[in-house]
Amino acid sequence: MVALIVLHHEADSPGAIARELRARGVGLREVRGYRGDPIPTTIGDASALVVMGGPMSVDDERAHPSLALEKRLIALGLEARIPVLGVCLGAQLLASVLGGRVARADAREIGWHEVHREANDPLFDRLPRRFTTFHWHGDAIALPPGATLLARSAATEVQAFRFGAAHGVQFHLESDAEMIEAMSSSFASDLRDEHIDPHALASATRAHIEEQETLAGRFFGGWADELVGETSLPLRA
Repeated sequence: MVALIVLHHEADSPGAIARELRARGVGLREVRGYRGDPIPTTIGDASALVVMGGPMSVDDERAHPSLALEKRLIALGLEARIPVLGVCLGAQLLASVLGGRVARADAREIGWHEVHREANDPLFDRLPRRFTTFHWHGDAIALPPGATLLARSAATEVQAFRFGAAHGVQFHLESDAEMIEAMSSSFASDLRDEHIDPHALASATRAHIEEQETLAGRFFGGWADELVGETSLPLRA
């Protein structure tokens, strides 16, 4: 069993997603577009598709031609009815494929902020009704037609949604402290633009990271369990 994972930047790694998949014997086929890996033109033998975050926007196809190929790959995953998981940019690409509008938000949402669950969902039911998690995004999603809103935050109306076997999440529950440090270094200009003190961000990370890792194991572990058939979560369409 193999999960296909599309990556856009060294700092946006799959983190807890990869950890939970590997723990269950699922192979990872990572496509690193930023290193020149070609975007697959078929789903092939992949049992799941994961599309991670990145600094570009969904409509930046002139600067990043691979985005058009990624949208096609996501569409193929939806057609194949395999579990699709989009994180941050991945969620925005998924929303775009489904006909949802993605546009620049009034301000970037960066740091540790509370998320409110909005609907019952076999996967999201593993999380508290309210929980604090890490965020780093500057674009906002309008809920795609036919999708279910799963979570929001004070700054972001659509933090998570579901469409069939696909989930999109704007927040970075998959991140550990090392990944957050890498993002803070790689995207330091975002922190300056939003007047965020990196030392204060690091302090908040120390305060919240243990709980995040617990929730990440519960959430992504549930997703991985369903993929390998160890639970009856109805994630397939």
